[in-house]
Amino acid sequence: MESISLRNIKYSIPDWKDSKVILKDINLQLQQSSVLCIGGQSGQGKSTLLRLIAGLLQPDSGQIFFSGIESKLHEHNALNIALVHKVAFVFQNSALISNLKVFDNVALPIRYHHPDLPSNEVTDRVMQILESMMVDEYKDFFPYAISMGAQRRVAIARALALEPRILLMDEPTSGLDAKNRRSLLALIENQRVLRHASILIATHDLRIAQELNGQIIALHKGVLSEPQFYDDFVESPEGYIRDLVYESSENNDIL
Repeated sequence: MESISLRNIKYSIPDWKDSKVILKDINLQLQQSSVLCIGGQSGQGKSTLLRLIAGLLQPDSGQIFFSGIESKLHEHNALNIALVHKVAFVFQNSALISNLKVFDNVALPIRYHHPDLPSNEVTDRVMQILESMMVDEYKDFFPYAISMGAQRRVAIARALALEPRILLMDEPTSGLDAKNRRSLLALIENQRVLRHASILIATHDLRIAQELNGQIIALHKGVLSEPQFYDDFVESPEGYIRDLVYESSENNDIL
């Protein structure tokens, strides 16, 4: 079963003369309980593609399916995608609410969407999620008081609050040192196995696919390449893919 299926998705933005096509005829399948990484140069539209899937943006045309059910364009909004299709988005900058403590950041979606849930049940659910992401010790901290790596884990914990079946992640390892990167990827893999979740990741860090036993597709000039496992991807003769592999290797060498 495909958790996500995109068919002929097109997206453009207004330009000073006409419009600029960002994505054209995008076709993508994310299998259930699998990991798929989207690589590409900055500005190619990786984050835009995730936002389209999440309902934060509207495609110009095409079809989006979740577990075989089409998300009609007039219903394709972030709230409907999150609640009906069980999709959660993890932003690159974590997007935690600065004046809420870690516990309350994670509790927020539960309290908002389940206002009648007893407080003790909210507490139990939040603490369970925080413990699974190894950030329970920070429950009474404000986001600015914890490290970037801890902020990323809290952001994932918040995304897990409504028990999604699909996780969309934008550059989850960006800016992390090697130790925090390894720790975060291990936690992501644990959540995938525990929840049978499907994970779609936009990233410059192509080795994520290798370490999470997933596949990679490259976004270039509005078009996606065919999915491949890491070892096959890095052997591609395509010049733009070789450039991506080189840049990713350089970044990992720095770490």
